[in-house]
Amino acid sequence: MDKITELEPRGAALKAELAEYRRRFRTRSISLELKRAAVAFVDEGIAAGMWQGHAAQLIGSSASTVEKWREAIADAEMEATGLLPVRVVDDPSRPKPPPRSTSQPALVSPGGWRIEGLALPDLLALLQTLP
Repeated sequence: MDKITELEPRGAALKAELAEYRRRFRTRSISLELKRAAVAFVDEGIAAGMWQGHAAQLIGSSASTVEKWREAIADAEMEATGLLPVRVVDDPSRPKPPPRSTSQPALVSPGGWRIEGLALPDLLALLQTLP
């Protein structure tokens, strides 16, 4: 018996569990625990060679619904850790720093300070005075 054939009875059992949950609680939405189980089943089906849509169909759902469940699980995990997604955007009102010259040397320390604008002999003399 191949892996896909072995998954079919488990898919039918999960489909029944999802339907029972919806019937018992009279809701279309399902618990996060069941969403995790459904997504794990679909991932296992994909790993066995199924199309995502076929694996989702075995549990009575669609591929797009499974993707929504994935997002809901990720959101819940972020909330549990206290982390929120961050998007970095360019602020057009903030002035741009002047471009750095590539013709002049710069000294950058491991601590993060930077010395620019000196000619190479002056920069070397300064470097020799540092501890």
